[in-house]
Amino acid sequence: MLKNNNAFTLVELVVAMTILAILSVMGSIYYTDTIADARDSQRINDIEKLRIDLKSHKQKEWAYPLPINPINITNSGVVIFQGLMTSDIISNVLSNIPKDPRSKNWYWYSTPTNRQQFQLALTLENIDTPKAVVKGDYKSITKNLFPTLLLAVTGATSFDVNVNSGKFILDGGSYNLPYDMKWQLISLGSTLSGILSESGVTIETGWNYLSCLEVYNAGRSMGSGTYQIVNSGSALIEDIDCPMNY
Repeated sequence: MLKNNNAFTLVELVVAMTILAILSVMGSIYYTDTIADARDSQRINDIEKLRIDLKSHKQKEWAYPLPINPINITNSGVVIFQGLMTSDIISNVLSNIPKDPRSKNWYWYSTPTNRQQFQLALTLENIDTPKAVVKGDYKSITKNLFPTLLLAVTGATSFDVNVNSGKFILDGGSYNLPYDMKWQLISLGSTLSGILSESGVTIETGWNYLSCLEVYNAGRSMGSGTYQIVNSGSALIEDIDCPMNY
C-alpha cells in the first residue's frame, strides 16, 4: 500500500493551529490599538476645532458662551460655570459641535463668571492608560486653588472649592479625568500634589499682576485665596492673600 506523503500529521496540525491562534491574537491587539489611536486623533482634532470656534465666538460676542446646565463652582461666591459643550449652546458661530467618537458624549467645558477665559477637557484612551487633555486660554494665578477651571465633579448643581478639593482636571493627568473609559464622569480624585507629581502634567500660568486690585480689575479674581503676583520691586513671584473683591 502506498503512503500518502501529502497528509498532515496530528502534531503538524496542532502546531499550525497554534501559530494561527497566536497570529490572530496579535492581529486583534494591533487592530484594537490602531482603532484607539484613531479615536484619540479624532479627539485632538475635535478639541482644536472647538477651541478655534470658541475664539471666534468671543470675538463677535465679547464673551465665551455659557455651558448647558452648568455646575456652579463656588469659592466665596460662584466663580466658575462648568458643563457640557452641546449643540444647545446659544451661539451664531459654534456649529457641528462634535462628540466623543466612542462614547458619543459631549465634551466638558468651563468658563468663569466673567466669561473671558475658557477650558475644554477630554480623555484620551492612550492604549488603556487614560490621560486627561485640557485646552483653553485660562492661565492660573492662584496658588493651589484654581490650577484649572475644570473639576471632576458630578451629581451636583454646586461645588465649593478649596485647596484640599483634589478634583482638578489637569492636562496629562490620569487621576482626575473628565470621564473614565466607561464614559462616566469621575467624581473621586487624588490630591493636587499627587496629580502634579505625574509625568507630563502641565499648568499654564500667567503671573502678570502686581496687586490684588489689578487681579480683580482684570477680571481674574477667582474668590478668596492665595494668588501669585509679580513683586514690582524685584520682579519676582510672590504669594499674596486676596479677598473675593474690593
